[in-house]
Amino acid sequence: MENRISGTTGLLALIGSPVGHSGSPAMYNYSFQKLGLDYVYAAFDITTEDVGKGEESKTYYDVMVGCRYPDSQDLLLVDLYFDLEMQREKYPGYPVPKRGIYYCSRMLSRQLDSPGEEDYAKLKPVYSVWIIVNGIPKVLQYSRQELSIAGTNSREEESKTYSEKKKARYDAAVSRLNSEADLIHLCLIFLAEDFSD
Repeated sequence: MENRISGTTGLLALIGSPVGHSGSPAMYNYSFQKLGLDYVYAAFDITTEDVGKGEESKTYYDVMVGCRYPDSQDLLLVDLYFDLEMQREKYPGYPVPKRGIYYCSRMLSRQLDSPGEEDYAKLKPVYSVWIIVNGIPKVLQYSRQELSIAGTNSREEESKTYSEKKKARYDAAVSRLNSEADLIHLCLIFLAEDFSD
């Protein structure tokens, strides 16, 4: 099926938890393929409660999704976990960016099987989008702030003097480090006022 997904493919979805037992994705995708329609039907397992591990407290997400291939329990469709939060106030009594980073960290930790037996290589990127309305300073209204882990190497300036071959090795090593750390992505979207009924 992945061979027929393109930049124009329409996405239809089953959203819920659990969804692994559903035959809908197989049925719809078979029909789309037979009819020559540029659509894909995916199952999104949404669990809004994270009970944590060990002594961690319970966390409730507004919407949290792990994207999977239809009829698969193991393979992630786009190798990511996604959380969407609606925050009605800019200052709800805690710093929203810190809470967003905390939510991202929890989405990372829930990917590990059990404490003490971590397989860090299997961690997938996590994305958390917070839509914030009400109490937004005018200079931030209708803007977006993106936060992620980004690295710099202490030899960045020195590397400019390296030979072409050494510079290529340096760039490859730094790129590999950055790709391994590219796990947390937080986006704060600031609107001006709440949506009216």
